[in-house]
Amino acid sequence: MKRAIKIPLVALASLLLLVLLTLSILVWFVFTPEKLTPIVRNQSEKYIPYQTEIGEVELTVFSTFPQVGIRVSHFAVYSPFAGAQSDTLLRADELVAVMDARAFRKNREIIVNKFILSDTYLNVYTDSLGQSNYGLFITETPAEPEEPSEAGFSLIELQSIELKNLNLNYTDLAA
Repeated sequence: MKRAIKIPLVALASLLLLVLLTLSILVWFVFTPEKLTPIVRNQSEKYIPYQTEIGEVELTVFSTFPQVGIRVSHFAVYSPFAGAQSDTLLRADELVAVMDARAFRKNREIIVNKFILSDTYLNVYTDSLGQSNYGLFITETPAEPEEPSEAGFSLIELQSIELKNLNLNYTDLAA
């Protein structure tokens, strides 16, 4: 191979190896499950009004490349509701959320490409007055419309939800 082509190829390969090594170090030492799990647990308390159980949380860079994702080994939401057959609203052995990192970096948009729940139990209940146990997320309605701040996100989008091995129990007494 000619020397003029060989030197840039070796330099490019070295640069690629350096980037992969840096990503590996970040995943193995900085974004460890021991550091990510408490962060996810604290954030879930702000947005989910019910008691939750969150197992080990890990970053999925290589299995979801070029996107970035998180994998939760055990996820459960408990919604005690009078009359429901169980206080467990949702239980999943594994939860994976894959996010488009480029959209977040460039436009501050959270685009979840895939949301996967594996080995899931879902218990949905509606009583005779039409009240249900699945009013899950806390929504804040400001008094006046505000301009989006720099810290906020301009768009949050969910593209697909995948349920593997779903066991669904739906009770509707409102009819």
